[in-house]
Amino acid sequence: MFKKYFSKAVLVAFMLVLASFLVTAEPFKITKVTVDNDIVSDNSIVNVQRDETVRIKVNIEGIDNTTDNRIKAFITGYKDKIEDISRKFDLDTGEAISKTLELSIPSDIEAKDYGLKIRVYNDNNYIEKSYKLRLKNFITIKDISLSNSVVSAGTSIVASVDLESSNYEKTEYATLQLSIPTLRLSSITYINNYELNDNGVITRDLVLKIPKTADQGYYDLKVTLKDSDGNELVEKEIVIKVDNTFNFGNEGKTIINIATPQDTFIGEQINIRTLITNLNDNAETYSIEIDGEKNFAASKIEPQFLTLNSDRTGQVNVVLDLKENQNPAKKSFILRVKAKDKVIEEFPVNLDIKERSNSIDSGKLATVFASLFIIGVIIFLVIKAVEKIRKNDERDLESSKGPRYF
Repeated sequence: MFKKYFSKAVLVAFMLVLASFLVTAEPFKITKVTVDNDIVSDNSIVNVQRDETVRIKVNIEGIDNTTDNRIKAFITGYKDKIEDISRKFDLDTGEAISKTLELSIPSDIEAKDYGLKIRVYNDNNYIEKSYKLRLKNFITIKDISLSNSVVSAGTSIVASVDLESSNYEKTEYATLQLSIPTLRLSSITYINNYELNDNGVITRDLVLKIPKTADQGYYDLKVTLKDSDGNELVEKEIVIKVDNTFNFGNEGKTIINIATPQDTFIGEQINIRTLITNLNDNAETYSIEIDGEKNFAASKIEPQFLTLNSDRTGQVNVVLDLKENQNPAKKSFILRVKAKDKVIEEFPVNLDIKERSNSIDSGKLATVFASLFIIGVIIFLVIKAVEKIRKNDERDLESSKGPRYF
């Protein structure tokens, strides 16, 4: 009797479990997901790029007849909502359909890993697949500052470019290009295994010299950042104006030498000595103008005017007070030497601005120890001399007392 009831109880429990499984089984399944035409597998990494729209195609198949279904694609881990949802659709058993969704990747998204989720659902059921979303190119152009937006033909322009990333990673290789396509001008700097500063920014300066033959007018100045494969990551354009051609005078009749300091440190003052030799037959008055230094230093010219007789040499000091609130960087600016308001020569000057270390220089440390050693020897000799004098005085005192009787 007991076995009979026990068998029935087991049968009922099995039927309940089977019924529960049949009820809770998903009525649809995701068969394939492609992101920008690339098939992604479960738990794989999806690479995207800032400021682009990602197209996600989701293929699903009906296991049972369902109505009012939707597909949702969304990103997790970002401060704002990034999602796209399809319209409602019905799905029959065995039917296969696909839906395409689009997600806009923000330009300010940080370079870290996020979650990408694909969800198929209705009022009673849902299934979901998860992927890791990662920025394809985490480096971007944050800001561009020009030494001057109006430049004369025959002179140079400096573009200071801030590259930004909120990640600590490195890029093995990248190129930054400054160009004016209509003038067929370009300047390139290379970025290799760079380290970001505390603000997640690195600065690079590029210099372009405008030909003397350039026509007056407006030109597109392009700043282009490319990755190691030559793929363009970002490009920005700035309109500049080319003004009157500079009238270069006294060419070949003046010798100019510029001496820059070997070491430059944040927050300190440096002096760039400019030696000018007048080879003209008559006296000449010279002056120097500086262009492109304002974003990293305050400048002054001493003296502002230098008058030299024939075959005489004089010195002009370009004094730069390097700003405190900046990070180590290689900076460039332009020095123009003028005579009678005509440019004689123009010099791009490059500085490698560093952060001074708090540690004591080994050479200075050796000098300190040597000085201490010498002082110690002198003190030792003085002490010995004083002791010798004291002993001599004691002997003289003993001999002056006369005979003693015991």
